[in-house]
Amino acid sequence: MIEPMLFRRSSSSSLSCLPTPPNISDVQPCVQHGISSYKENSKMAGEDAARTRRKIDFTACSMHIAGLLFDYSTITRQRIEQILIQSSLPMEIIAAAASILAGLSDQFYLKLRSQLSRRNILGEVALISSLMVAKKYLDDHQIELGHWTNIACTNITKDNLTAAELLMLFSVEFRLAQLLDKKKIDIVFQRIELNDRVLDLFARNTAAFPHSPAITN
Repeated sequence: MIEPMLFRRSSSSSLSCLPTPPNISDVQPCVQHGISSYKENSKMAGEDAARTRRKIDFTACSMHIAGLLFDYSTITRQRIEQILIQSSLPMEIIAAAASILAGLSDQFYLKLRSQLSRRNILGEVALISSLMVAKKYLDDHQIELGHWTNIACTNITKDNLTAAELLMLFSVEFRLAQLLDKKKIDIVFQRIELNDRVLDLFARNTAAFPHSPAITN
């Protein structure tokens, strides 16, 4: 019987032909370098995510907030975007304001409407008040009330904003710690980022098909 040459093993083969394993002293710096590179890359990834959040288009934010105010007011998405831009607030505070708006009940809007002389300013008052509350809760450096009235339309007074702010705090029963929990803020960011992706996709399609309708409201 002929033994297959492929599976034969010579008893006289030497280990000298095998590569010499590296010294542990040579391997350890490489491992440490790999760990350091991983940590550095993870840190950079986190910084990139933070930068991405700061660069999110205000249009995406206004789309999300418009959905929260749609059932209660006539404020347009463009006006919401204008207010967000003029507020000069970081995305974290804007997302917190959106989380507060999401936690408001129908009773809040009914009470707020009864306090306002004109119903068409309800959405704007609610939005600016939520920005005021979020700013005060998350940032020690406060903005003067005059800044908010300058952002608001001419029909909105300081008394309107302060009354709405207090009504908002009572409406959520001062549960800001729960409304502004990290998980809830992350959910808001996920929805805003989804809007941002939709806008990006729409922009690409518009570039490919110039006669496509534009996003307005």
